[in-house]
Amino acid sequence: MNDLQKILTNYDIGNIRETSIIKAGVENENYIVRTDSESYILRIYNLSHSIRGSRNLEEVELELEFVERAKSAGINAPHVINNKDAKRVSVVQIENEERFVALFTFLPGKSLEKYSTKSALELGKTVNTLFKVGKSFENIEATMDNNILSRGFNKYKELVETGIEIPEKISLLWKKVQNDKSEIDKLDISKGLVHGDLKLENIFYDEEENLTAVLDFDDFRFSYLLEESVMALMHNLHSTEENLLRSGNFESFIGQLRNEQLVKETNHLMFFLRVRFLYDVSKYLIAENSELVEELLSDEEVKKHILD
Repeated sequence: MNDLQKILTNYDIGNIRETSIIKAGVENENYIVRTDSESYILRIYNLSHSIRGSRNLEEVELELEFVERAKSAGINAPHVINNKDAKRVSVVQIENEERFVALFTFLPGKSLEKYSTKSALELGKTVNTLFKVGKSFENIEATMDNNILSRGFNKYKELVETGIEIPEKISLLWKKVQNDKSEIDKLDISKGLVHGDLKLENIFYDEEENLTAVLDFDDFRFSYLLEESVMALMHNLHSTEENLLRSGNFESFIGQLRNEQLVKETNHLMFFLRVRFLYDVSKYLIAENSELVEELLSDEEVKKHILD
């Protein structure tokens, strides 16, 4: 019996007909499990996460609680299947290493290849709900080590240390962000859990581009809740179609943010967008992708919403 078969004996899901690996995703090993009547997603968590570092049981449990609260709030997210011990997480030994495992219901659907006005509106509505769900975790014991501001400032400093020539527009943006940060630090901006990975690959839409499901909460983190909107806008910045901001759908998305507290905090959205932009261009310059940086600096949507 191989490791996968041993793991599946922990679950009462009936006769298993087929298992196959899902090649997408880099943080974990994911498999489709098909039984006589249902399909499931089996996730074997990697030993560490690229953002949060080494995994522990409490962290995985927190992610799954986040998923379940999102479902209770009306977001169609995968349901977590308890094992035979009535636990959400199975702890197994694979190649003499302790690994964490979770089983989810399989959600059928498809992702869009590019944003439209309709899909942007739908995502904005979902972010409203995620704001309320994320805020329900505001009092947990958690650090802000991986928040968007810390990562942005650290990545730019890493760029400076390389000695790579930095375009003047980026240097000026850095100075502006530094000047504005002291004011941001004085504000009581809402904190809690964010999904952190709202991009087209992790969202399903129907034929009319109604949002039908949100997948993959594994990049969740404790942060400013405004980060959810920022990351939705900034994912896949290299693309004019897959990036929400560059696709020209900024206003459509923002216009759907109706939560009173979230709307109030979007007054500071520009600062957060600029920090995230600095993170991305620093990463691109470190990777010697200066052509993409020049493209971004001349992009009309970037100039309108970030540089001006």
